[in-house]
Amino acid sequence: AFFFQSNPLQGSGKPLAFVIEHDDLAVLGRYAERLRKALARLPGFTDVDTNLELDKPQLEVTVDRDRAAALGLSVADVAQTLKVLLSGDSVSHYRRGNERYDVIVELEPADRFSPRDLRNIYVRTSGGTLVPLDTIVEVRESVGPSVVHHLARRRSVTIDANLSGIDLGTALDQVRAVARDVLPAGFETALAGHSREFARGTRGLSFTFVLAVVAIYLVLAGQFESFGHPLTIMLALPLATLGALAALVALGMTLNVYSFIGIIMLMGLVTKNSILLVDYANLLRARGLPAREAIIAAGRTRLRPILMTAISTVFGILPIALGLGAGAEARRPLGVAVVAGMSTSTLLTLFVVPAAYHIAAAAAARIGRHRR
Repeated sequence: AFFFQSNPLQGSGKPLAFVIEHDDLAVLGRYAERLRKALARLPGFTDVDTNLELDKPQLEVTVDRDRAAALGLSVADVAQTLKVLLSGDSVSHYRRGNERYDVIVELEPADRFSPRDLRNIYVRTSGGTLVPLDTIVEVRESVGPSVVHHLARRRSVTIDANLSGIDLGTALDQVRAVARDVLPAGFETALAGHSREFARGTRGLSFTFVLAVVAIYLVLAGQFESFGHPLTIMLALPLATLGALAALVALGMTLNVYSFIGIIMLMGLVTKNSILLVDYANLLRARGLPAREAIIAAGRTRLRPILMTAISTVFGILPIALGLGAGAEARRPLGVAVVAGMSTSTLLTLFVVPAAYHIAAAAAARIGRHRR
């Protein structure tokens, strides 16, 4: 068996790659097969497989340490001899023109064809004497793993699968749930390949979402020279998010990378409706109108531009939401999030933002009277 340190960034090319780790290879193989069968029964999972094969023919070479020590040999000497003669070893190199060629020492293929050929191998002792290999080792045919993968210095198995009619985010949630039921204590899990990058990207999008909200607040605070008006304007954000999430749930979609990007897009799109209302209401108040009359007049005046921009945005994103075009099925959650969030935010903003503006203005007026 050969031992490799697995690179979690690499995968088999399949979108789903789930890694389980355990110190005992037999236990690892047994539960990896149980988990593979459990995942294969889930709808949407196809070509479920593992990278562990425990039935490869192999030769087990057991060194008689006492006899080897008596002849002046160590286990390392035997292992090095077998490595060089059976798998080859680069002992030198030469150049011809601009090309470099390695000189590899190994037995002829005909001399390493069957287990009986091991009897013809000799090991050189520290004194220079050649000792037949079969006098110090016992060779036994068996089966075992051809490759034993390691992740973080622990033995690991990667279970991968193709997906049909299910997105990667939902698939990972289902795999984690099944793993919690199948795997006992002592196992650790990780993601590999596309799955690992997907999970990392999702965490990055969460930070981007928070950063977008903070950036919007700071820009609005600088534009209106107030810390209160931005909060009134940003009431459109939860309204848009609520509409987007409701639409995704109603259509059986999940909060994946595309839908998350759509919600982040909404953060910048929906605030413009509130800005139109609040900015014009402030202008009317500066001309002497009371807050209530100012926000009502702003709603009447700004209704047409708000509806026009919202409708144009919705119809522009609608082809993506309908899933038209090649490969549009993956981008459909983005369109659904934007269309639904924009629609609900536009309708509710016309009522919620004016009410919040009037309440905030009345509270500010009361605070001003108490201070005087």
